[in-house]
Amino acid sequence: MAFNDLELASIKRSTAAYTKKHGPPAHVQKQLSWDWVIDKQSVLLYEVRPHWQDANKLLRNECVKVTFVRTRNIWRVYWMRADLKWHSYEPNSIVSSFNDFLNVLQADEYGCFFG
Repeated sequence: MAFNDLELASIKRSTAAYTKKHGPPAHVQKQLSWDWVIDKQSVLLYEVRPHWQDANKLLRNECVKVTFVRTRNIWRVYWMRADLKWHSYEPNSIVSSFNDFLNVLQADEYGCFFG
């Protein structure tokens, strides 16, 4: 089951506020920006950059994914490893709210999300 309208609005508010506070500064946003995508029960964060050979093309690299497990009322946190598969983020693989996830994202104890 997808997010309801209230959940969607809350997630969009939270991601916008987080990006404004912690995202790439305005003067580099032509070279690096973030894009949040909501897909069913997951929220994904992408880094968006111009292609190194063709600046008219954009590269979208998945950084982090958080998935809501409604039956347990928890969020599972994942990061994209070099094998291009999602792996559980071991320091905090489960959080109780989307805002807790944003705190984990900010702390990024092991440097997994943004390298």
